[in-house]
Amino acid sequence: MKKLLRNLLPALLVLGACASNHGSEGAAMAMNKTCPVSGEALEADSPTVDFHGATIAFCCKNCLAKFEKMDEAAKQAAVDKVTK
Repeated sequence: MKKLLRNLLPALLVLGACASNHGSEGAAMAMNKTCPVSGEALEADSPTVDFHGATIAFCCKNCLAKFEKMDEAAKQAAVDKVTK
């Protein structure tokens, strides 16, 4: 059992590092530079959502929640406001 754990531990550490790095690239991968809800600047670890195949970032989880409650036309208008 100890040998199994000793062999798995490095792999688990690498996988954990990859998972934590992915979330920090949210705003860098997004197509917008400001929040479509508040207009505030984005941070490197901003929450994101996939909207019609594009990554859209938000300044905070509250703005993301507000966006998700919008109807489709309002979502599109908010995204257009910060991407065009």
